[in-house]
Amino acid sequence: RSVKTINEIEPCKLQVKAAAPIRRFNAIKELISCCDKIVEELKPKVPFLSAIYERSDAMLANYPGGGSRFARHVDNTTLDGRRLTVLVYLNPTWTKEQGGALRLTKLGSSENGVLRSSESVTMKNEKGQDTDAAVDIYPLGGRLAMFLSSEIPHEVLPTFGDRHSVTVWYYDKDERAAAISQAKQAGNAASAAKTSVASQQEAKVFISELLDGKKSSGSAVNELDQLRSTVQRMSDEAVGIVASITGAPSLESFRKGFELLVDEDLKQMRHLFRNMGLS
Repeated sequence: RSVKTINEIEPCKLQVKAAAPIRRFNAIKELISCCDKIVEELKPKVPFLSAIYERSDAMLANYPGGGSRFARHVDNTTLDGRRLTVLVYLNPTWTKEQGGALRLTKLGSSENGVLRSSESVTMKNEKGQDTDAAVDIYPLGGRLAMFLSSEIPHEVLPTFGDRHSVTVWYYDKDERAAAISQAKQAGNAASAAKTSVASQQEAKVFISELLDGKKSSGSAVNELDQLRSTVQRMSDEAVGIVASITGAPSLESFRKGFELLVDEDLKQMRHLFRNMGLS
């Protein structure tokens, strides 16, 4: 790729698709084609989707069970162009007892700096009724789920079965063009990786505080609040170091994502750091 934007997920290129092995997987090809048709039908009916012009390649995900999960997050916190997230589940014999639900939660404009619509998102339960509560979508075979990539916090709840899904992201033309322009102006700043000693020390202190949670006083909620406050005060360089360790696509997505953490997510992050030998 000649120009990288903030995130690494990119719209697929026609010349790449033409040579891709997916041509030999007719079922997946047909599935993605159906998703494309649905989105094309939505574009003239939903103004927020009207400028969609391209999508990513299909991402196939497997959760092997044993309580595997994915922490609460928002897909597009950096305005990389992703407008719509579409998932299709491939689990023909799935039961609710196996867990693994996609949990969607409501996030109003006052809580999310990335939210660009003028009104809060309307959430509906399985009966089509408006709700402020989280909505759980179980990964039943053939079920399709879609949501706005920059507006809906979501997570995968603990999974106790072999769970498969396909995800594609659809891109807004104007936002994507702006992301590419910004990346070009920044010169794809490789120099950002050259962090100062002070920033490295700052990141090390934060990781130490995070891992030392058992020694802190007060409830888990207070501890999370203290850590969130620390993240907001940290320099961009220091946050960038921690973000790179966790696999976050950018320091901004790490800051936004940390605001959404719950106690279980914090435990998972500690487990990740300890497995990496950090202290």
